[in-house]
Amino acid sequence: MATRPSRAAPGPGSQQATASRQPGGEPTDIRPAGPLVWAHTRDPEDTLAVLRLAQRLDVVDPDITLLVTVPSYAGNTLPPLAANVRVVALNGDSAGAARRFLRVWRPDICLWLDGLKSLKLLTETLDQSIPTTMIGVRSDQLDLDRWRWFPPLGGAPLDRVASAMATDKAARNRLVRLGLPEEAVTVTGALREGAAALPFDEDELDLVSAQIGARPLWLAAMVHATEGPMISAAHRTASRSAPRLLLILAPADTADTEALAAALREDGWYVSRRSLGDRIEDNTQVYLADSCDELGLWYRIAPVTFMGSSVANGVEGRDPFEPAALGSAILYGPNVGRYLKSYSRLAQAGAARIVKDAGSLAQGLQRLLAPDQAAAQAHAAWDVASQDAEVTDKVLELIVETLEARGLV
Repeated sequence: MATRPSRAAPGPGSQQATASRQPGGEPTDIRPAGPLVWAHTRDPEDTLAVLRLAQRLDVVDPDITLLVTVPSYAGNTLPPLAANVRVVALNGDSAGAARRFLRVWRPDICLWLDGLKSLKLLTETLDQSIPTTMIGVRSDQLDLDRWRWFPPLGGAPLDRVASAMATDKAARNRLVRLGLPEEAVTVTGALREGAAALPFDEDELDLVSAQIGARPLWLAAMVHATEGPMISAAHRTASRSAPRLLLILAPADTADTEALAAALREDGWYVSRRSLGDRIEDNTQVYLADSCDELGLWYRIAPVTFMGSSVANGVEGRDPFEPAALGSAILYGPNVGRYLKSYSRLAQAGAARIVKDAGSLAQGLQRLLAPDQAAAQAHAAWDVASQDAEVTDKVLELIVETLEARGLV
């Protein structure tokens, strides 16, 4: 199927969507025009995995909206959202709230990542003949007794669910016992949080690479203003053993660029700025990548990335799978609560290393300036980021086929 031009992905400092709050499950948002893909999640890791489908859906058709429902307590732990995403926090599971929710949002397809929880919402969804697929189903989500005695269903099987993707054979067998036809259930593994690679301009990649030449470099991405002094100090230490070392610094908020540039110049660095059209010259020591929507370019260029917003308090980190998917080795700070499972997966695979201050950042950086060390860690990062791509591809294919069958894309 041909794809349409995509909306630009939000860049550092850009305005992002926010989660809707709806006490008692009452919707407060208005359904946008165009196709609407609804994913109901409970586990935070499932929520992150679903949110990362947004970029892929935007490429398929920029008019597609991804609606994600989460438990009410999850609303404040969400990352920044893409422009084609709506998030609604549901509180409780009543038939009335479910009907009101479905009446307002009118989803065209449902991805159900909640096992046999929220049964009244699931029942209302099936009653309204919304094409529903259960994703990443685990055995511990399938309480057969609870389903059998659920009053609205009277023990009826799940024969109205269109299909299911189970994590293993045990979950598949339970789904079949619940009434799904064997041919409707496949074992795919879990939908995990590995991200698709951010886009970048190949021509710009060639131009910037030519400016850098053979210089060693590292990237500090999504840097919070308070992290600037630590990064400057680490760069100074690492530069003693690599005198031509180049730091590319991408602020988390472009509004901080002036303050960061002034502080870096006060520290004695020669600073150039992307947004002013500056080139990377031989005497450039710090290059501020302060233009929007180019993180994919910098992740692709840099063999080593320090993921900022991870030392500053109250920020809770940034998505580590963005650099991982483009083959960059990762360093990160301790404050990554929002993405803790993602960083843990990468760290366990030897793909990411935690640092706590300027000294440990400089130490980790010096180690990874050795090309073989950076290549080994970057390969491990890419491997973790891509190992679950097959499940994501299957979910995307399912969405597209369902929307096409309904004449919506």
